[in-house]
Amino acid sequence: MVILCASVGFGTYTPAVQLYRHLCAQRQPVSIEVLECLFSPEKLSQIKAARLRFQNDFRFALAARKTLNLHSPADCVDIDKRSVLLNRWKQAGETRFILFSGFWLPLLKEYQESTDGRIAADCVQMEVVLSPSWRAHLKDYPFPIRLVWFYSSSQGGVVQTLLPVSATPARRKRGLVLHGGGWQLGDYGDSVPALAGAGYSLLVGRSQDQPCLSYPNVQYFRVQSQWETWTARPGDYPSLELCGDGAFPPPEDASAHWLLQQIMSSSGVVSKPGGATLLDSLAACTPSIFTSPYGETEAQNAQLWCSLGLGMTLVDWERSGYREELLVQAQERLQTARDALPSYAETLHAA
Repeated sequence: MVILCASVGFGTYTPAVQLYRHLCAQRQPVSIEVLECLFSPEKLSQIKAARLRFQNDFRFALAARKTLNLHSPADCVDIDKRSVLLNRWKQAGETRFILFSGFWLPLLKEYQESTDGRIAADCVQMEVVLSPSWRAHLKDYPFPIRLVWFYSSSQGGVVQTLLPVSATPARRKRGLVLHGGGWQLGDYGDSVPALAGAGYSLLVGRSQDQPCLSYPNVQYFRVQSQWETWTARPGDYPSLELCGDGAFPPPEDASAHWLLQQIMSSSGVVSKPGGATLLDSLAACTPSIFTSPYGETEAQNAQLWCSLGLGMTLVDWERSGYREELLVQAQERLQTARDALPSYAETLHAA
């Protein structure tokens, strides 16, 4: 079994790593591949430059998304690296694939055409509708495809969790986690003074170049400067560090798993409505408080979550006076919904 993901923004990377680690713990034969590991050094430099520009100018990021060229990965990958990967799959006789990004489909088609065997693919949808990478590449391929949804606009709600659920804390701190996804995009940082003033302790995500302004009961975290998905060991979570004035040493397990534990013990998460944000919300039973969406797909994510009472927009919560009881009510709805759901990982155990 091979898990295929992309790493831009961590929106498919972190869930893919969560699934990979779970299956490894269950002694399932599984490997994981990150699309950007196949890219040339020049392309990786372009990604890093775009990340910096997007972090510093969210309006530019929105405008750039509207003109996004959803090219084939063949235009980006190193030919030699691609050949090595496809040959490795062929030698191992790989036939079962789990895709977290539609950008892998052209390469999977190439692999299918080079082997006599039949392959099958689970296409995992991280949004409530098909995202651009899937719309661009989800066509008639010569192998069985199964769409996997965790939440869906067409189905009108939540469908399943990624992993078997774990217990949530009986009591939560009056605290919030603020972030902008793996690239820390969006306008969530603008709300720090008001939320701190409303009496919430805050854990705020920042990029390496974004300031960590000092406020009472506000702590900051960021991805370590040298850490990149394409140089990390397979299955590694993003390595985090605490930063800013008065930052205490980070815990030894400071990673996306540690961050999920912080989310699970908090009252809510303030973030743009990315698909991984919804997955964290469901897993932790922690309400999402949405800032401005990054594109139409994220806008539809927020619309579904709010319509189900599992979250709210930051604008609406601000109008309520940042009432904590609204978060408690959403937590209860999330708990009820989550505890009735199957998990995708369990279907893989049964396969």
